[in-house]
Amino acid sequence: MAGFMRRIREGLGRARISLRLHKWPAWVGRLSLLYNRLLNPGFTVGAGARVRGRFCVIMYGQGEVVFGAKARLVSDYKRSTLGVGSRCKFVTFPGARIILGDGVLLAGTIIAARKSVEIGDGTMMAPNVVIADSDFHVVWPPERRFDLAPIEEAEPVKIGRRVWIGYGAIILKGVTIGDNAVIGAGSVVTRDVPANMLAAGSPARVIRRLDEPVGADAGAVPADGCPSSRGPQP
Repeated sequence: MAGFMRRIREGLGRARISLRLHKWPAWVGRLSLLYNRLLNPGFTVGAGARVRGRFCVIMYGQGEVVFGAKARLVSDYKRSTLGVGSRCKFVTFPGARIILGDGVLLAGTIIAARKSVEIGDGTMMAPNVVIADSDFHVVWPPERRFDLAPIEEAEPVKIGRRVWIGYGAIILKGVTIGDNAVIGAGSVVTRDVPANMLAAGSPARVIRRLDEPVGADAGAVPADGCPSSRGPQP
């Protein structure tokens, strides 16, 4: 009996160490998926979608949140090299849609929609990206800033296929990002970014095309960070 109890204590000790020092086990993500599907009838998940850690879906009224096939969510800071600041979170208001395409990868991403946010197949996001299709509060006059902005002022966000969005970027209402584009870390994107472009900054601006060679004869960005006058201009 003493030997049996010793093995139980050792097993519990290893479990505590595993949870404290390592990552959330895979079943936590599966349980989180099941919980959010039971709680939100408008939430659907494609085949092979995976979640690491816990996430949340919040739906005010009827809305739609779709995870495409083989979509992946990292919602555990120990499973991300740079760490995630919060769980992945998806919020929809009545009639709004959040659509993740097949093979999308998110890490600590927060998406809030009053109309729609669509993310194309194969797009990947570094940790702590925020996407919103509305200001959510009245901008002017200042005495009304506690009021919710009219739904008509929300503008859909559309992100194309195979886009790469850097750490901590913020994508604001009405933005369309074309296929294969790259958004630099910490950028605040307030206007459209064409396909195959690198954009960065606050507010983000196009720096160069990604499908053209970079070098002395192609308008390379020099060490001082200033684009060559011969290179593509915003």
